[in-house]
Amino acid sequence: MMQRWELPAFGRDNLVLTSALRPKPDPKEVLVKVEAVSLNYRDLLILENGVAPIFIPVLVTPGASAA
Repeated sequence: MMQRWELPAFGRDNLVLTSALRPKPDPKEVLVKVEAVSLNYRDLLILENGVAPIFIPVLVTPGASAA
């Protein structure tokens, strides 16, 4: 299991920390362990009203930068 922040609907009040199954990569994929994430201005725009330079689905996991 892993934890992740999810945004099921736009708006700051909809940001929730959830538990999810750890994904299993396909044979030509890799699984990267993330120790830290940062929320940047793009994430703030998505969080507030769904505005971003790219199409954003309704359910989104914010955190464009990870280490």
